[in-house]
Amino acid sequence: PRWGNGALDFQLAYAPDLVPSLLDLHPKLANRFFACPPPFSRMTIESLDGTPIAAEIAVRDDRPRPGLVVVHGTFGSSGQRIYSDPAIRAFAEWGFNVAVIDLRGWGRSAAISDSPTTGGWLEAEDVLGAAKWLLDHGSTTVGAMGFSLGGAAVLLAAAHELAPRLLESGVFSESGFADARDVMRIADERPGLLTPEMPVYLIFHYGLGFKMRFAGAPCSLPEYLETVAAPHYGVAAEAIFDRDTILGHVAEIRVPAFHLHAEDDWVVHVEHAFAIRDEAERVGNRLVGVCVEPRGGHCAFSLVAKSWHNRVAREFFAATSGITFAA
Repeated sequence: PRWGNGALDFQLAYAPDLVPSLLDLHPKLANRFFACPPPFSRMTIESLDGTPIAAEIAVRDDRPRPGLVVVHGTFGSSGQRIYSDPAIRAFAEWGFNVAVIDLRGWGRSAAISDSPTTGGWLEAEDVLGAAKWLLDHGSTTVGAMGFSLGGAAVLLAAAHELAPRLLESGVFSESGFADARDVMRIADERPGLLTPEMPVYLIFHYGLGFKMRFAGAPCSLPEYLETVAAPHYGVAAEAIFDRDTILGHVAEIRVPAFHLHAEDDWVVHVEHAFAIRDEAERVGNRLVGVCVEPRGGHCAFSLVAKSWHNRVAREFFAATSGITFAA
């Protein structure tokens, strides 16, 4: 790993996407000025529950190829470099068909649908909907790679009953959370002024505040899930929190699931990774693997140890897709 620390790595990794992240808070500006380069093209696809989802997709029709769904984190969208870079690499260097999606309530998806975010539960169906699209358009098998919120969503997708058919190549979760309730406290519990957690608190507290205001519900994210999302989907708020939490679904994971986390992740603490590991061991699910490294920040492995991170992701999806790369 390169020199640094989790706080610095987090800020450096997200710095190129600061402007698009701010614009993405407003549905009318979301992902309007930033996009994946050609041959990626913007499309609207359907989640499993019929919700329209914005995506940027690149496919080749010269021969059968595996597919990959790339899934952003909170404040993210398909046009941000932290998510578009691995998608471009998977298409150009791995030869995969690739879809980078905007989860419901985020990016362009927030502009084409009023379906609210759920914190991971129905975002898993967004992932599966994108996987189905790739399979329907010539991909031999599909995997998914998610970051933070996207990391939780792909793990939940791996536990869905349709995962063996739609996500046969498994999922790669980077810095994903195990318990949504714990992560939501970041925006609500003010840390000390000079603590390393203060910048994250400010980003989440005020960022989510603006996001909720633009969505017409000026409240905290937990209140938004209770007063907006729960009535919209016809469930109790507590049911959403339960379905957001991967720990109750580890035993149901039906495809290879690789979770990567850093000890110096100061956004989603490493205890989330240990909890996933311990639960997988408790229920005896050998499809679930957890890798914890000392350095990597929050979704910053591509900055901290770029060649290692690329190799791990490449080798994982090659193995699960049943292909061999040329030396």
